[in-house]
Amino acid sequence: MKKISVVCSVVLALIMALSCLALPVSAVGVTVVQKPNQTSFYQGIDWMYDKNGKVMLMNGDLNLAGTVLSSNGEQVEYKKGVTGPNMYSKNVDGSWKAGKNTIHIFCDNFGSSYAVLDVNFVTVTKISIVRAPKTKLVLDTDWKMGLAGDVEMTKYDLTGTIISVTYSDSTVKDISYPNACLNWSIPDGTDVIMPGNNTLYITFCGQRAPISVVFLTQKSFAKGDVSLDGAINSYDALSILQYSTGSVTLGQIQIDAGDIDGNGNLNSSDALNVLQYVVGIKKAL
Repeated sequence: MKKISVVCSVVLALIMALSCLALPVSAVGVTVVQKPNQTSFYQGIDWMYDKNGKVMLMNGDLNLAGTVLSSNGEQVEYKKGVTGPNMYSKNVDGSWKAGKNTIHIFCDNFGSSYAVLDVNFVTVTKISIVRAPKTKLVLDTDWKMGLAGDVEMTKYDLTGTIISVTYSDSTVKDISYPNACLNWSIPDGTDVIMPGNNTLYITFCGQRAPISVVFLTQKSFAKGDVSLDGAINSYDALSILQYSTGSVTLGQIQIDAGDIDGNGNLNSSDALNVLQYVVGIKKAL
């Protein structure tokens, strides 16, 4: 009988051990009845790499909105604000990483017990330009002339920029400037940029997309010459219409050149004035 008793004890211990392995959430006392509204977190929107290459959350913490937890028959729903029990998460590994991260979700009602949940930190794989910033850059307005006749520019105004971002889970999102990860760069291996036509890059989370820009040495331009190419034609009228609908970005000098009626806005009336000048109906702008 002693042998049978020992065998039963060993078998029972094994069953209990296997049960704990199979049900880790039950082992810590709290189950997830409803996951948070967001379990995938996107690079450049929800998180980014800091200067040391570590993953950091851009919004301070994971958003647990929508979470419902249960323990011993009691259900608690996440509540934003000062009312309701506090609910928060901790990273099991102590630091975030791209890809899968396991978190523990705690709730004041359940003491030190917690629920276990996996969340995904999704990375950027590709970007493309939906709407470019201004591409006609004027001397002494957007850039300075260097001693060697080269371009000196410490800042590129990205106002109006919109990019399309493809993520590793195939999600596609539009990102608008300003954004902490949206920036620009010059081509690799390039130390000097000369006035005229050049290629710069819009950058986002390690990916980049090329953009053609022109560094203009001329400082003043005629009314109607929105393209700043020294001629007034139907393309200038089109640029005014595109700007008025938000599909292109223009610099202040271009806006001033296209504001024919002087009311401070670019609209179809300005475009019509330019077209009338191009076809000879108007003799001056």
